[in-house]
Amino acid sequence: MDDILKFRSSESSYVKAITLWTIGSKNESVACPDGCWDIVIYKKNGHTTILLTGQTTQAVQLPFSPGDEILTISFKASSFLSCFPASALLDQGEILPKTGNRFQLASESLEIPTFENTDEFIKALHKRDILQYDQVVEAQLNNQPVDYSLRSIQRRFLRTTGMSPNNFYQIQRARKAAELLQKGSSSIQVAFEMEYSDQAHMSRTLKHILGKTPSELIASTFP
Repeated sequence: MDDILKFRSSESSYVKAITLWTIGSKNESVACPDGCWDIVIYKKNGHTTILLTGQTTQAVQLPFSPGDEILTISFKASSFLSCFPASALLDQGEILPKTGNRFQLASESLEIPTFENTDEFIKALHKRDILQYDQVVEAQLNNQPVDYSLRSIQRRFLRTTGMSPNNFYQIQRARKAAELLQKGSSSIQVAFEMEYSDQAHMSRTLKHILGKTPSELIASTFP
């Protein structure tokens, strides 16, 4: 059985994507940094686990098995939870307490969302002031000018994402490099266009962040 992946957009400007992934019989799952943090509803053998995962900086092997179902709400980098410091979640995940069809997020008890009602769930987070966003970080992500000092921008970016603007940029650069490689550009061309010092530098960076070398990326599905 192949993987089954369903995708839907969200009404919320805080959310990048909503996916429902059923693991197939042949799967070597790797999670790559994508500039998002997630709330994940993981179903395995009839048991449901609620995970809160922060921004990631390198590829991580996922412990999924055939038949597992993973509902992921991927939040944009400019959004954050008021009850969890982003820096504490960097490269980390936290299992949230669950009772029946509800789970605990900070002091709030929330109904476990489904693929169909995620927008209502997101609205509930916003209504309770759990989910917020930083307009300065949003402007930075869209390459828009802001009337703030560099130090202030860096401080707000760290508070919201858990990492520095430069670290975030390195991840986006690696993903763009992988995309260009898979579209047929040569390693030399991509290293030059993405301003890596040389091919070896690009190869080391892609291996660290995306878990694959340029040649492996060319032969695989984009992370």
